[in-house]
Amino acid sequence: MCNAHYQQARRGSMLARVDSWKIPEGAVCTAPGCDRPQYSLARCRTHYQQQSEGRPLTSLPAPRPAPDGSCQVVACTKTAEDAARGDVLCLSHGVMQRRGSALVPLITRTPTERLPELLARDVYWCTVCQQELPVDRFVRDHQRDGVPRSRCRSCSGMLTRANKFNISFADLDRLFAFQAQRCALCRTRPPHIDGLNLDHDHNCCPDKGRSCGKCVRGLLCWNCNAGVVSWYERLRGTVPSYPLFDEYLDKPPAARLGLTEGGTQP
Repeated sequence: MCNAHYQQARRGSMLARVDSWKIPEGAVCTAPGCDRPQYSLARCRTHYQQQSEGRPLTSLPAPRPAPDGSCQVVACTKTAEDAARGDVLCLSHGVMQRRGSALVPLITRTPTERLPELLARDVYWCTVCQQELPVDRFVRDHQRDGVPRSRCRSCSGMLTRANKFNISFADLDRLFAFQAQRCALCRTRPPHIDGLNLDHDHNCCPDKGRSCGKCVRGLLCWNCNAGVVSWYERLRGTVPSYPLFDEYLDKPPAARLGLTEGGTQP
């Protein structure tokens, strides 16, 4: 069943026709200057979210072309992460390459018969980063009798952040690799990448935890993000200059990596 009919069946309702609300093929967002595909209420996904939260509709960066190439790993049928940028590997094989792992065929689902053996060893398989990880690195799906979900907490968190900050999962993973999974300022490396916050220029996008994608700066630990950077940025020019902080604000890791133009907005 499609999701709409599944929800009807789950509620015990009669299966009713649902194609009356289907979005017309090729329909674009009705927000001024936006040509992204419609998601709901005649808005694209981002503008729909802004509208539902009562926030003003902002202009969005032009979407990157859809990948049109295939992953070059033998027998892999997935598309490249971003063929327009020259990527030749799919998302998971790109993660494996940046991690220095061998590019082997993907395991896209955990066979049911392997569940007892994996759980007996307190491990599970992440279908994104293609690693066997401790089971506590996964969220339990209570609708499936507590079976761990297919993505580990780190990959799920990265996918969520990539969506909120309007960058691709691949670019966010590149940023983690570029910074060696360490804070850009104090160089602390938390036990898991969940411990690093994605920092952006609040002069460009004042909303906490959201960005247009063009003002992403780098990955910081909680202390540097909430304490040091916010304090120094607010009082910059009235306190003694700190070259480390100035370098981070003027030429952040995302800019040095080529993901953004960089530099703090005036």
